[in-house]
Amino acid sequence: MKLISSLLFLAFILRINFVNAQTSPLAINGVVDLTSYHPQKDAPLKLSGEWLFAWKKLATETELKARGKYTNVPGNWTAYNSDANFFDNDFGYATYGLTISLPKSTENWALLLPPLPSAYKLFVDGKLVGSMGKVDTSANMIPKSVSNVVYFTPKSDKVFLLLQLSNYHFSSSGMWSSITIGNPKQVTDLSNKSFIADAFLVGSLLIMGLYHLAIFAMRRKEKAALFFAILCLALALRACFSMTPLLFYMMPEFSYSLALKILYTLFPICLLGFVYFLTSTELVRFSVLMKRMFLVVAITYTGLVWLSSNPIYGNLLIVVIIMAAGMGCFTVYFLIRHFRNNPLDNGLLLAGILACFIGLLNDSLYEAELINTGFLLPFAFLILLLLQAIVLALRFTGALTQSERLATELAKSNIAYEQMVLGRREAEEQIEIESLKSKFFSNITHEFKTPLSLITAPTEYLLRLSNDGKEKNLLNTIYRNASHLLRLINQMMDLSKSQAGKLTKTEMLGNIKEFSYEILFSFQPLADGKQITLKFIEEDIPDNYCLFDGDKLEKILNNLLSNAIKFTQEGGGILLKVSFKQLDQQSCFQFILSDNGIGMSAEMLTNLFKPFYQASGTSFLNPNGTGLGLAYTKELVTLLNGTIQAESKLSIGSSFTVTLPVQLIEELASSLSDNSEANTALTISEDGLPNNLPNLLVIDDHSGLAEYIANFFREYYEVNTCNDGEQAWNIIQQDLPDIVISDIMLPGKDGYEIASLIRNSPLTSHIGIILLSAKSTIGSRLKGLDMGANDFLTKPFLLSELKFRVDNQIKYQQTLQEYYHKHVFATNDFKSDEATHPFLVKLYEILDQFLDHSDFSIADLADKLAMSSRTLNRKLNSLTKMASSELIRNYRLKKAATFLSTGSSVSEAAYMSGFESVSYFGQCFKEQYHTTPSEFIKQTRTINY
Repeated sequence: MKLISSLLFLAFILRINFVNAQTSPLAINGVVDLTSYHPQKDAPLKLSGEWLFAWKKLATETELKARGKYTNVPGNWTAYNSDANFFDNDFGYATYGLTISLPKSTENWALLLPPLPSAYKLFVDGKLVGSMGKVDTSANMIPKSVSNVVYFTPKSDKVFLLLQLSNYHFSSSGMWSSITIGNPKQVTDLSNKSFIADAFLVGSLLIMGLYHLAIFAMRRKEKAALFFAILCLALALRACFSMTPLLFYMMPEFSYSLALKILYTLFPICLLGFVYFLTSTELVRFSVLMKRMFLVVAITYTGLVWLSSNPIYGNLLIVVIIMAAGMGCFTVYFLIRHFRNNPLDNGLLLAGILACFIGLLNDSLYEAELINTGFLLPFAFLILLLLQAIVLALRFTGALTQSERLATELAKSNIAYEQMVLGRREAEEQIEIESLKSKFFSNITHEFKTPLSLITAPTEYLLRLSNDGKEKNLLNTIYRNASHLLRLINQMMDLSKSQAGKLTKTEMLGNIKEFSYEILFSFQPLADGKQITLKFIEEDIPDNYCLFDGDKLEKILNNLLSNAIKFTQEGGGILLKVSFKQLDQQSCFQFILSDNGIGMSAEMLTNLFKPFYQASGTSFLNPNGTGLGLAYTKELVTLLNGTIQAESKLSIGSSFTVTLPVQLIEELASSLSDNSEANTALTISEDGLPNNLPNLLVIDDHSGLAEYIANFFREYYEVNTCNDGEQAWNIIQQDLPDIVISDIMLPGKDGYEIASLIRNSPLTSHIGIILLSAKSTIGSRLKGLDMGANDFLTKPFLLSELKFRVDNQIKYQQTLQEYYHKHVFATNDFKSDEATHPFLVKLYEILDQFLDHSDFSIADLADKLAMSSRTLNRKLNSLTKMASSELIRNYRLKKAATFLSTGSSVSEAAYMSGFESVSYFGQCFKEQYHTTPSEFIKQTRTINY
């Protein structure tokens, strides 16, 4: 903080020194002595001190000297206009005069005149050397306020400056700034430097304002960026009027009155932008009343500016200044209070805001003619921008360090994951190819599918049975051409759909790296036939699942790989490189397929993606080709909002680059996180039972995938996640979820073990199980179902499909609940074949054993079943939608109804079923069966009779 304070103080001093280059000799009695001044060595001087002065007189040199009155420069003439009212005391005209004793020299001299209110004429030894506006003794004068450099050559070592000044438009008057004198080069350089510095300041503020405005346009939630942009743009425009008036240099004929209104309007706009910027960053919390007060004052003052003249709104500026001072004090108070939360960031921002506050007060006091330091707020605001940039740099450095650490961890995870994937590679690749073929054939219309099926199916069967080489060749020819025909039909259908705009995307959840790898090596048998080497390279691929259209990506890669193998000679090589990139803030996967085949010419590349185009020449023309493959591929890439590019050289090889946008799990999870917060929460009753939503447990060793699935289901279910099989089994026993969604590959216990434990434990046997696996072999599915899973889903999968399967399991469980619930309420006696669930059979046996024990409690029943009371409650709720106490009471009533129907009296039935009080038994019985025990006896005995 000491360093920052020193920098701010230094900037303030430098600004003052910029205005006042060096200590200047003061004029005394209208004469200033510059005989010791060296114009070639010394810096320009300010002509300050006592000037000759004639109020309400456009006097000549003789008249001015005859009057012998003086006034201080810089200063105003308000004191001489005592007969005017409050709003007009700056109106009038006057003449200033100063005798300058120059060093003996024949050099030329220059004068820098600041922007003076509001019109003037400058004479040197009676010769007019400069003017601004039109000087007049009435309101007919024409104001203009722009700094100006004039030059003169003295005739002797003494010159007399005479300045005629008039003002009937501005709320400030007189020579409020001093004239600067020096050699022409230095004065001109001083003027140019001031102009360049102010232009740089305006440009910097304008760029920052537009930059933050663009941020807000892209992220409408960033309100701080909007208010910061308003503040920057308002300050940039204000600087055009208030410092070196850049606007008048660009538009000399611009209305002076309009310029003043814009200048004063920007003051409350800057103030409001500052207030709302602080509020949106949550550094300062202004009350609603305070913000409304600021807004009302700003709107009122702005209206006053545009409905009145400058003498009125200029003199009332003090009201806004007082409000700005109060707001600044309140801001400093709040920032100091929040300093401990983040000392570095808050300290830097506090220093920047304090600098702006000081600059704001300085500008306000300068405009009110209380000080003469010049405008500092724009420079102070640049300090704020610099400090904010430092804060962002610190955060970026921290984020980069964190990113490097995470990248190292990710690399280790990738290595471990690759080793696991390599262990899972089995003979399923061939079965996967057959499965993809089946899906491909299923898209054909019935008219083509039936005859093609009657060709391909018998041919495939004969191929498996045949051992004759010649016969196999003939059968292979039939099968290959039938498959080719089917592929052409599908491509033509999809191509026509795409051109008609009817082809749509179907995104699924999966791992692109694994997906691409399997597609590449599905071509291994074809490549082996030509002794072609296939190679797969991955680059910067995050170990994340993502949403992508697997069907269309597969067709794209299949077409490209098929062409690569077709046009690569024996012994050649094909490389598929898959990489992850961020392009225009969009996550993308890039697929580069390269071969060292025969290559293509430039003419071929130009027509490559046109439908039905085939290169001429014996090396390229494919008698079985149609020219649809690459055109179809380009249509699919375009549909997926991607790009495809081709590079090739004859006799060297070809390379195809496909770039497709995707959504990673982290991006999808963050977009769902806001929605998940609004979902209905699971409420728990005192007995530990859930009151509304079914409970799901999602188990996957990939935490991102588990959380994404959980976020998707949280709108419909209460969801928990777990990444370890051993921990998951403990959670299942404790919480008894309704459905378990589990990956097969897990640390601790795998999915098969969890399914077996759930199904074979009486405590958990009612829980539904859905297994997820990258293995699509029939053996994997059968093993999962054999271990007790209710359903099996292969990755990549559609979340909508998973939801349908979960919903079906929930509906099935609810059907069983209704059945068991109705069974408990039924008045007929219990039969062992009615209650098929083994847990309920055991529970009913225990209740029968202790039926006449009125003191047999829930705790006793739970103890007999070797579980806690809370677990028993959750188990019974899952099976019957009843709590333990409700089920025991209803079962006793059901048994009592059986006793009553077989001849027992009311009191006998009550005591035999465990009720201590006959009256309480009668009350419960009537609530349950809507009739009294006595009436029930009459009804049942009448029916039996």
